[in-house]
Amino acid sequence: MKKPAFAAATLVLLMVTSGSAPGVEPADNPAFRFHRFLKHYMYSTLTDQSVPDIRMGTQQPFLPFAVLQDPPSLFVNYEIAPERIDDLVDYLDFPPGFALTPIAILEGEAPRYFLSLNIYAVSGLRGLLSGNRAEWSVYVTKNGGRASYMVVDARASELTLDSVNGFQRGTEVRHGRTDDGIASFVASDDGRSFQSRVTSAGLASGAPVYTEVAWVSANDRIYWRNGVCDRTYYDGDFVDTPVLSIDPAEIHVADDTVWSRFVHPTPVSVLVYQTGFELVISPWYNLDPE
Repeated sequence: MKKPAFAAATLVLLMVTSGSAPGVEPADNPAFRFHRFLKHYMYSTLTDQSVPDIRMGTQQPFLPFAVLQDPPSLFVNYEIAPERIDDLVDYLDFPPGFALTPIAILEGEAPRYFLSLNIYAVSGLRGLLSGNRAEWSVYVTKNGGRASYMVVDARASELTLDSVNGFQRGTEVRHGRTDDGIASFVASDDGRSFQSRVTSAGLASGAPVYTEVAWVSANDRIYWRNGVCDRTYYDGDFVDTPVLSIDPAEIHVADDTVWSRFVHPTPVSVLVYQTGFELVISPWYNLDPE
């Protein structure tokens, strides 16, 4: 038997909704005022109730993570030179169970051992997560499972936190549109840096392409070099929206970071996202039992 309060709420919902205006979106429809009240009240209460469980490690936290549309997210994908694969594995010193794996990034592409650099702007956590970020990643399997990202180097223009380095002050990461394209600069260790410019001509002549599903799903678990992973949740727009493929001849790169010594100097692909996208991240997911 329904409790009186819930029975009354159900009756009010039925009465209010019966006057719903056709063709008006629920967010703009005054007939759904009570729905909005219940949504805001009930789900904020449920969220409050999850705090002790997150504190005890019996429930995972979930955080919004928005990659901005402007400046566009940029991927520069390099093939790891075959003769340097073993050197890179030794340098990374993976935790037990992890191994490099080949992957195809674009539809119809043959799998290769890739090192990807993603430079993008982010917003989230009520402004606590903001600014430009740059992440070098390889692709790995854990105990022979599906391919996943592993972030091997991360830089941010604002204060940041990760499971390897803890809290880190922001460093110089510039990324934005200019009169002649998209310019990026990422400061690295020992005065080294990565800098690039995607030309206006390259952007104008870029072709929309679709990425491989396996490459997108590698985001499900994003590992760090110590084996801790962030779990990522996304919607269909992240999967089936084409990205702009830029002719690698239309990106000018100067790179003397440590990662440049492991890859062929000319990227296999240069991808520019034409839209932003919203993700939900469960940070340090595998520190608690799944």
